[in-house]
Amino acid sequence: MFGLNEALMSFIRRQVGLRTDAASASGSLHAKVKDVKNDLQYMGRKIKASNTVKLSAPTIRYFHFDNTSLNIIYIVKQFAVYSFGTVRVKFNVTQYGGMPWVALVLVNGEIVYEISPADVGNYSVDVYVPMGGTVEIGVKRTSSSGTMVIYLGNAALCYDEITESGQVLKD
Repeated sequence: MFGLNEALMSFIRRQVGLRTDAASASGSLHAKVKDVKNDLQYMGRKIKASNTVKLSAPTIRYFHFDNTSLNIIYIVKQFAVYSFGTVRVKFNVTQYGGMPWVALVLVNGEIVYEISPADVGNYSVDVYVPMGGTVEIGVKRTSSSGTMVIYLGNAALCYDEITESGQVLKD
């Protein structure tokens, strides 16, 4: 009987692990709990739009639109946001060729802001993002005649974490 208890205790120790186990998604129960705790401490924070750059994708990308690319959305930049709230989406655009087109800001694949008709310049748009959402910047051509090239770059998401636990509603 002593051997069965010893084997059972040994099995439980292996499954539960020690409190000193390193965080690991594939380790013991203590290791898995630490891994989840580490992930959760960065998720779920509320954010608000600001001019503080938190995520940046400065590389300039270009798209060559031909006659067959009418109304196709080309995603140029994409960001994952692990918190929730309002973010400021900034980017700039340069174009060669005079065909009509629109610049788009999408959240989780849905168009939330359309700059139409788009023009060369710097853009800044505040949009709401749910926790774990994606923010995308895209372009779409709206005319089927001629060809054109669009350069989109210096994209950034700007926000601050909200640390206040309340607010004054009436003074």
